[in-house]
Amino acid sequence: MSEIDFRNHMTLIVKETVDRLMLKDFEDDPLLPGKYSKISSIVGSAYKRHGFVLEQAILFRLKQNDNFVVWDDQKFGVTASAESLVSTFIDRESDALDSDLPYLVDPNDQVRTIQVDCIVYDKSEKSLITYEIKRGNGLHDAGKRRSMKRDLLIQQTLLKSYGTKRGLNVSKVDSKIIFYYGQCSLPPPFSLTGKDLDAEFNFELQRFVELANSMLATSLEVEIEKLINPLSDKLKRNPLHTVSIEMEKPIPEAESPDTSNPDTSNIDTSSKISGLFSKFFK
Repeated sequence: MSEIDFRNHMTLIVKETVDRLMLKDFEDDPLLPGKYSKISSIVGSAYKRHGFVLEQAILFRLKQNDNFVVWDDQKFGVTASAESLVSTFIDRESDALDSDLPYLVDPNDQVRTIQVDCIVYDKSEKSLITYEIKRGNGLHDAGKRRSMKRDLLIQQTLLKSYGTKRGLNVSKVDSKIIFYYGQCSLPPPFSLTGKDLDAEFNFELQRFVELANSMLATSLEVEIEKLINPLSDKLKRNPLHTVSIEMEKPIPEAESPDTSNPDTSNIDTSSKISGLFSKFFK
């Protein structure tokens, strides 16, 4: 049932995401006005919306594990004391894990907030870990890297108190960023990739995320085909229904990725979506 529930949930998420994207009004580019300009804008916006689909796929799948308590926090509060403390050991990362500053829930006691995409409490390990979820199909500049690292360290200093205020018995905390497609702007232990997910959670996750990616890519391709050729045969089929049928087939065991070449070890759904643009502008 978990696969069916996941498929049904992500069908709604993908449909809403693509519908909103296709209804959006884009300004024509003077170089290629008309449908080609719109296609270019749709593909560009799809990359950003893909991040949301990744987040929802990971959150929903992890919630299917009874050993986890999973949620997100769009306004994780940062206190002045946390900001100040992290400034003293920005290059001594392990100190953050040993710190236990009080988490203050009153917004008046907070200097800013952090959007935390996924928080996982492992009941058996009594661990509380936050995850930021990024596509990881490109690297960030030095300033952004420093900002990401600082936010991770701040979360680590506050997490134990944060969990305690939620009634959790926390013995271990950590904060990481998932760079799904493998281009990591921060090194381990701050980062992990899509191919690390199953081992990270000791739970099958990557295959489900790839299902959601396939649903999104297929739905986008069909909608773009409509713009290119309104009479296309692809209009005769429902992409989400097609993916649903595929999910009902027996699923072979996943093959180990080829890590001999870093480029080939990455998951290729991103290149599939990118290929939509080049395909339509041959």
